[in-house]
Amino acid sequence: MTQKRALPVKYLGSSNILLNYDYFAMRFMGSENEWKASEDSSVNDPYVIAARNGWWASMVHRPRYEKDLSTKEYNQTKEDVCEIIRSHFIAYEGPKGCHKEHIDRILLLQRALQSHSGMIDGSITFGIAQKIFNVGLKFLWLSETIEEPIHLPVDRLIVEYSGVKDVAWSKVDHPDKYMEVISGCKRVADRLGLSLAQWELLVWNLAFVEKG
Repeated sequence: MTQKRALPVKYLGSSNILLNYDYFAMRFMGSENEWKASEDSSVNDPYVIAARNGWWASMVHRPRYEKDLSTKEYNQTKEDVCEIIRSHFIAYEGPKGCHKEHIDRILLLQRALQSHSGMIDGSITFGIAQKIFNVGLKFLWLSETIEEPIHLPVDRLIVEYSGVKDVAWSKVDHPDKYMEVISGCKRVADRLGLSLAQWELLVWNLAFVEKG
């Protein structure tokens, strides 16, 4: 087996959770990203980067844009989507709010994206919107732009570790099912003395190690 090179890590406070930056970058900010960092100055804006990578992580391999868009319309739609998501991150006031406020922000983002004429009708489920929002917040937190968020990105791996059965994260279209997964995650995280965000990092680090 090929020996893996030493990777940069970060300790998150007293939790001793190691964040593997290379894996995070590969997973959410890799070369496959259609919005990969370019020469324009916007890539220095953490909110732009968070918006692009939240979108990519949530929508890769899934149909999203209307098929009959011209190249100009397609490019404009991508720019519009980025700005919509970015504006929601800028409006985010940190983790001081309750779960309901967090869900309300996800719902606002879902409606804003789905209302764009360039999007396929019904392509932005609540499950898609929560991942866009939560992945972006995760990036902003890890880049020390915002405080630790109260939720985590729900995806296939997180659902599996949550103990909740029969949930396809991308098809979730109601906050109740999402909160069922969040509650399941919290029960597991509480047993380890971790916050949701810290526990999610632990899960993904374990997944990275298992992939060897």
